[in-house]
Amino acid sequence: ILLGRRVLGAAEHCDDCVTYANQGWQPIESVPIIGDSQCDGNCRCSTEQREVLAEELDQWIGTKR
Repeated sequence: ILLGRRVLGAAEHCDDCVTYANQGWQPIESVPIIGDSQCDGNCRCSTEQREVLAEELDQWIGTKR
């Protein structure tokens, strides 16, 4: 299963990006694309992706590891 998370870059951040980053790992389809936020992508955030096994999903959702 493919997971994603928002990672804050070295900049000031809009409330949307902070909220998305605080959600931790989520199913990739739940992670808003960069630019789909108040800042329109100007706060230098990125996304990370990770593939996990279905039986490990509960160990990842919502975490920031």
